[in-house]
Amino acid sequence: MNIQRTQGHPNFGYNAQLNKQVVDRLSSVKHSRPFFDTLLKINDINNETEMLMRQAVSNKNKALLNKLEDVFVMTKSYFASCVERFFPKLNYSSVEAVTYAKEITENRVKDQGSWLFNIMNILTEKAEEAMPTKQQGPTTLRVDTEGNMILVDEEGNFLKEMTMEELPEEIQQYITEIQEKIKAEASNVEESNDDEEEVKKISDLIEKYVPSEDEKSGFAGLVKMDALKKTLMKRVVEPLRDTEKAKQKEKDYGIKLLPTGMLLYGPPGCGKTTIAKRLSVEADVPLFMMKAGKFGTAYYHGTSNNIIKSYDYAKSIATPEKPVLMLFDDCDSVFAARSNRMERFETEELNTLLDVIDDASKHNVITVGTTNRFDIMDEAVKRRLSLHVSIPLADLETRIALVDKTLDSKRGEVLRKDRDAINLLAQKFDGYSNDTIIKTMKEALTAVCDDSNGERDIELNDVLKIMATDEFKNKKVDSKLYETKNSRKSIGFM
Repeated sequence: MNIQRTQGHPNFGYNAQLNKQVVDRLSSVKHSRPFFDTLLKINDINNETEMLMRQAVSNKNKALLNKLEDVFVMTKSYFASCVERFFPKLNYSSVEAVTYAKEITENRVKDQGSWLFNIMNILTEKAEEAMPTKQQGPTTLRVDTEGNMILVDEEGNFLKEMTMEELPEEIQQYITEIQEKIKAEASNVEESNDDEEEVKKISDLIEKYVPSEDEKSGFAGLVKMDALKKTLMKRVVEPLRDTEKAKQKEKDYGIKLLPTGMLLYGPPGCGKTTIAKRLSVEADVPLFMMKAGKFGTAYYHGTSNNIIKSYDYAKSIATPEKPVLMLFDDCDSVFAARSNRMERFETEELNTLLDVIDDASKHNVITVGTTNRFDIMDEAVKRRLSLHVSIPLADLETRIALVDKTLDSKRGEVLRKDRDAINLLAQKFDGYSNDTIIKTMKEALTAVCDDSNGERDIELNDVLKIMATDEFKNKKVDSKLYETKNSRKSIGFM
């Protein structure tokens, strides 16, 4: 006996196989459709009502459960009688009774006054009533020569063609009532879940950053970049950690310590997104990441409302003591410099977004943008994201540290101790992004592991072999493309 398992309702109780058989039989009747269509509706109502009852049990809503149970027992009982009458071979009542009995046993339900015991007992009675009339009853459903569904008496005499009017008045009344109750309950659920629905909509637009075990170390997990760490600690982390102290300093010196926003820029693959994430860990403040794909092309064309909603949500979470960071990755797609080629509505929407960022900063929501193209960023955006941090390609010292870190394993130990080899690799990695350095070293380690079945250490030539390929050489970055006259270089990092 299979108990149906429906998504979101793991213990839904009616027998799925039996339900399908009943629906198929009711749907296959070619005539008297109004009556059998009504039976199908009753079946749907029964199943939907049972679902609501189970939700009421889960939510401990006894008042709703009691209301629904009265109607459910009535309609389920009538439906069982009809199925027994027209399709006796299905043994509908007995199979359903056993299904609920099995659930009672499996879940160890002890309250004999519960709706499960109630409906099981009703169905058991229906099954017992149907037993003597399985072979021959007072009426029988037959198909005449023209295919019409008709009722005949014990002697085969025609009684009437089945119509919807066959339903007792009280049953029709109950059907109307239950439909209204289901509609009202659905409305109540929708109203009570407004906040949850809003959170779901927001979660489609932004994602809360949850640090991995490695990322939980904050700045300590980043090799070198001491100058950059010191700058960010003083200018960003400390004010975020202690907003009251920062505000007092602002009053004392007449300057603004906590920036409206910050812009991390530099070549791709140098860790701009990583620094934003580690920054939130170091400062112990929430970080929300905007999901670019949910806003439409370049966030424009009527999509600024989504950003407004996202910022409103962030403002509701931020407090005077605990700011919130909002991350726009690759924000040049959002905040490109205005030009004569921009449509009027694009310019207006960009202005709206700038106002949102400005207003959000007053509510302790700080915008963090990352970009590879500082040169094409709108000047007004640069003013809003007032703290500019250049993240260039790694210098020699940092490249050495990156290579060392990738060789921090049993089979990398020998090469790591060869400092001349490490220095040579670091020099050859000049002009390559942090991401390329790490991936190249890991690619070499993987190749050695595969070729030797994990039986030998990595050697210098294993890495040089990969670095000699055209694919590797094509990854070299022209750093001049990402430099700006007014930016001060800082140390690269992993």
